[in-house]
Amino acid sequence: METDSGADRPRLGPLDPGSKVLDRYVIESLLESGPILRYQAKRDDQPFLLLEARRTGEVSQLSRQRELLSGLGGEHFLQPSDFFTSEDFDYAATPWPGDRLEDQVASSGAFEPAEVQKLLAQLLEELQELHEQKMLSRSVQPSRIWRDEAGQIKLDLWERACSVSGKGEAEEVCSVSPGFSAPEMYGLGDQDERLDLFSVAAVGYYLLTGQRLNLDSRESFFVIPPPSVTGADGLVKVIMRGLRKKAEERFESSKAMLEALRDPARLTDEPTPAPSPAPAPAPAPAQAVKKNGRAAANGPEVAMFSHIGCVRRINQDACLELRFSFYEKSQRYEGWLVTVIDGMGGEAEGDKAASLALRTIAQEVVAADLSLRNGRHTTVLMPEDLDQRCHYLLERALRAANRTIFEYASQDSARQGMGCTITACLLAGSKAYFAQVGDTRGYHGRDSKLSQVTTDHSLVGRLVAMGSLTQEEARVSPQRSIIYRALGTNPDVEVDLFDREVAPGDRIVLCSDGVWEYFEADEFEHHVMAPQAPQELCQRLVDLCLGRGADDNATIAVIQC
Repeated sequence: METDSGADRPRLGPLDPGSKVLDRYVIESLLESGPILRYQAKRDDQPFLLLEARRTGEVSQLSRQRELLSGLGGEHFLQPSDFFTSEDFDYAATPWPGDRLEDQVASSGAFEPAEVQKLLAQLLEELQELHEQKMLSRSVQPSRIWRDEAGQIKLDLWERACSVSGKGEAEEVCSVSPGFSAPEMYGLGDQDERLDLFSVAAVGYYLLTGQRLNLDSRESFFVIPPPSVTGADGLVKVIMRGLRKKAEERFESSKAMLEALRDPARLTDEPTPAPSPAPAPAPAPAQAVKKNGRAAANGPEVAMFSHIGCVRRINQDACLELRFSFYEKSQRYEGWLVTVIDGMGGEAEGDKAASLALRTIAQEVVAADLSLRNGRHTTVLMPEDLDQRCHYLLERALRAANRTIFEYASQDSARQGMGCTITACLLAGSKAYFAQVGDTRGYHGRDSKLSQVTTDHSLVGRLVAMGSLTQEEARVSPQRSIIYRALGTNPDVEVDLFDREVAPGDRIVLCSDGVWEYFEADEFEHHVMAPQAPQELCQRLVDLCLGRGADDNATIAVIQC
């Protein structure tokens, strides 16, 4: 390996465009960061892919991978031909291998099913050789798959490849690639070759739909919706089998998956998917002396769940459960604040609006409540009556959030249009107090009956109130997303306030339009009032939304009184 002593000052970041390495390669751009950096470079006006890794002592991640991968002989594996060291870094270079699948999807969109099937077959053939060598890729993803003009691929394994020792245990742990790494990479099971099959299936899903799976949280492994692609039923069947959360429910090997890909009719023994495991429900409230209609010892049971949905690239929803409990002057005080927020604005930082609202409201309500408990009224306008005081606290909190968002948006023209809709519920005494702006909804259920507490601040909501539309017509109207009131879009905002008497056994539901618009009123009532734990209800309703397409983020909170 060739060596150059280099400069005395250590370099911390990636190479800048125009930088030279050993006067041999000229850097054009950084393609990918990580333990091994990937650059587009030139040598004698010819394009090259350049890999770089920092040395620790005498070795680097690149040198370790070189030792591991040197025995692979498949023509579709990326094998650099030029290795050298400069300063504190190891390098490897190879002539430009083509275009990355990630870039091809970004520029041209989803692939045709026949093309996807051909690419997956090539990947599985290469993985079959890799697995026969007792190695795992752990990095199958579109940014590491190159395709030349003839349609032939090269699989870039240089970073996470590892040998397998013992039963299902890889030699080391490493980072994940959200959207393509198997559940085992998150610690959900032992690592064996079936984790690569999950990644291949995820690549197939991405190529077929143009959409990256949301695998940032473990819950998302439970609810991957099958893509709807005309003329691709067999291919979709293979992909969804490969995407099973449990490794034992996938294909047993790359060979078996390849055979199924070539003849999907072979999947006659497809296992029935295990039901989605919901997080364990909170313990039932202990028997205690009732105070103001609720169990004084433990209070209500609250569950929340939020999912990105099937279409959106980011989850702009937010939700909050805040229980404040303290003793003062030998008295116990408790309160519960539950909030669901739906960010809006897309590229204009709707997710930021939701985050600002969540934090501002929590701070405002707790600070005001604590000051009241201590007998120090922060303003002469603070009412003594419980109903008026709770309404005042919520209204002031939402208006403070509105100002915070509006002022933040005003600092940059690119943020214009950012905002959020919200429903907040404060439990105090024997009542639930609601504050609402937009079309995020609050419901109150009792004795198998569910009623909508809030009123949608939307065009179709107003038409329903006027009698010009029915609820079902509004639910499918192309104008249903037009709202006329939101937090953050104006310097001040009008807040709707409601309250309901609550009793043990009552159920309160707060949800974004990404949940309620997927159900008819009777069906929603049936699900909400069914005898099931709050967390199970949250998961069930979101799963149903995902099965119906979920073209929006879906967020729900359930309060069991």
